[in-house]
Amino acid sequence: MIKIERQNDHQLISRYYGKSRAGVHGTFPKEFEIDGEKKIVSFIYYTKTMTDSPSRNLIDDEKRLGQEDTFVLPESGNNDAVYYVEFDSEEMVPGGKDSWDSVLERAVLIWEK
Repeated sequence: MIKIERQNDHQLISRYYGKSRAGVHGTFPKEFEIDGEKKIVSFIYYTKTMTDSPSRNLIDDEKRLGQEDTFVLPESGNNDAVYYVEFDSEEMVPGGKDSWDSVLERAVLIWEK
């Protein structure tokens, strides 16, 4: 349902082909050490609409099926990888409930240079 493509030398784009997308969240690139190498990665995830809730019968969701949504990953020209993972950026503040290392541990690799 998600395809990452290099649009030009300066950015990556995410194409979403699923249904029930309410929003997309993406990060600016961050540097991590992964398998002993320094890599520049971005994280992305899509949030669902109420059509995935018990209220879904209120909306004709078939209109969304097969439509493509495009999202430009910010400053992604030098990325080595893109990971899919749900995260709350408000919890990433110093002393917050989550950390970027924890986000990376539970993330799924969806694109690599």
